[in-house]
Amino acid sequence: MGAYGTNLPYAGAVVVCFAAAMGLRQPYGEALPDMLWAAVALALPGVVGLTTRALRTRASVLEERALALEREQEQSAAVAAAAERRRIARELHDIISHGLGIVVLQAGVAEQVLEHDPAKTRAALAQIRATGQEAIAEMGTLVGLIRDEPESLRDPQPTLADVDRLVATTRALGLPVRVVTEGSAGALPAAVELSAYRVVQEGLTNALKHAGPAEVSIVLRYRPGDLEVEVSDNGSGAAHGPGGRYGLTGLRERVAVFGGRFEAGPARSGGWTVRASFPTAR
Repeated sequence: MGAYGTNLPYAGAVVVCFAAAMGLRQPYGEALPDMLWAAVALALPGVVGLTTRALRTRASVLEERALALEREQEQSAAVAAAAERRRIARELHDIISHGLGIVVLQAGVAEQVLEHDPAKTRAALAQIRATGQEAIAEMGTLVGLIRDEPESLRDPQPTLADVDRLVATTRALGLPVRVVTEGSAGALPAAVELSAYRVVQEGLTNALKHAGPAEVSIVLRYRPGDLEVEVSDNGSGAAHGPGGRYGLTGLRERVAVFGGRFEAGPARSGGWTVRASFPTAR
């Protein structure tokens, strides 16, 4: 009853009553030893049963905790894997979309001037080659990150210092770009630098793909504890043209990692604006 019973108070009452019954109709001197003996003889198996019950319950609790921990670990692994897939997808999109966008545009330019302007054709082909090499290098860096290679074996990730080179490439494609810096640029975490660069890159890529004849303005606002990146154009907007808006989704996820703010949409005066704010306090 101690091991499997469901009414332990009743079992205790049975022991007491049985022990009391052993002393009925006996002199006091003889009744007391018999009552104690009966109580001990019944109580000892009961204690063994209760101990067995406690051990079984403890084993069951430990098993449930182990199963819960295993499920939690599986869920954590699934969440981490999903986050890693999203990170890789963002990097792949940012690298491939920008590089292929420039390659397609330059290939179109080369096709149009192939017959009557060989010099411009060679310049377009050279730009295609340079863009392809840059994309391959960035892909190699991404593969190194996935494989967890040592830092010394990877090419450096782009930062805001590389925005000028990115802007120069975009201007070479015939899209006017103006860069404005507000505030004093200080030391920023490497992850913020990379994400801010990707915002500029995606904004320029979208303008090349969707804005049509337009001008692009890039504003980098350095404020205490905050960096805001804004890319806007005055073109026909980003509502038309190829693309699945995965780039904007990736940017939103990037900014969310830092607890920042992200906005993207048509501007009141026309065109399209992408704005991201990154907390920079260490």
